[in-house]
Amino acid sequence: MNILIAANSKSGSGEGSGFSPEDLKAEFSKHGITPEIYDIEDHSPVDILKHIESGNYDVVAASGGDGTISMIAGLLQGKDIALGVIPSGTLNHFSKDLNIPLTAEGSVKLIATGEFSYIDTSSVNGRLFLNNSSIGMYPHAVRKREIQQSKLRRTKWLSMFYGVYSVLRKFPLYAVRIKTKNEILLFRSPIVFIGNNEYSVELLSMGSRKSLSGGKLSLYLARSNTRMKMLKLVLYAFMNRLKDSGELEMRLEDEVVIESKKKSLSVSIDGEVETMRPPLYYRINRNNLKVIFPKKTDK
Repeated sequence: MNILIAANSKSGSGEGSGFSPEDLKAEFSKHGITPEIYDIEDHSPVDILKHIESGNYDVVAASGGDGTISMIAGLLQGKDIALGVIPSGTLNHFSKDLNIPLTAEGSVKLIATGEFSYIDTSSVNGRLFLNNSSIGMYPHAVRKREIQQSKLRRTKWLSMFYGVYSVLRKFPLYAVRIKTKNEILLFRSPIVFIGNNEYSVELLSMGSRKSLSGGKLSLYLARSNTRMKMLKLVLYAFMNRLKDSGELEMRLEDEVVIESKKKSLSVSIDGEVETMRPPLYYRINRNNLKVIFPKKTDK
């Protein structure tokens, strides 16, 4: 098996962080595999794609957080090259949803012995994402967090707390026109969330997905246009009654178009924030990414 490890040497502080090239080579050697390691930190996606296409790789293993994995997946979509995942980020949502081990030993063993299968991806204005995308409060909180981290050198979690507090204090609402296959929705909402496949809204599994091959986008819109209504939404979430709150619209769709009078929108894409011009075109891409899964007997 010819394997390229696309490693982000600066990925977060999660359970799987700190995987050195020597660690990964040692783990692969246990399975009789000598991978090539390519540090992608100072390379553009165009450079990385050229490197991938110059080799005869069976697997490209992304070593990093959700943002790194999403970027590599975007380069592999539609190709007969499998995505392997070595999670070394802070949250590792994608890895957890696919039951990928969060240790170097476990994730490397999976790449060496797992099965190939296909999953859905989603995209917004052509930009692929594996987990979710949103507009509103979350991307603005991330922007605030990044400023705190870069200027004040605060930790990621402390910076995020400040970002969330700052956004909640201002509580901006976004007037959007949302077009789906069967209806048009007019909303003033603090957040619009689009998921690649259906996300759970139950407290103990919130933010997770049972499947990444259901072939649908999940659309969630907060009706909460005041802080008190937002607090109600949070309280119902803690009581596992989010669907009964009356503060959340939920849909499963093939395509979603978000229109706004704003000239640009901050859009979160798998935890990264980009500025995009509306309208935002969301679509599901069915079974277009080859991924290494745990064998069914291992689940």
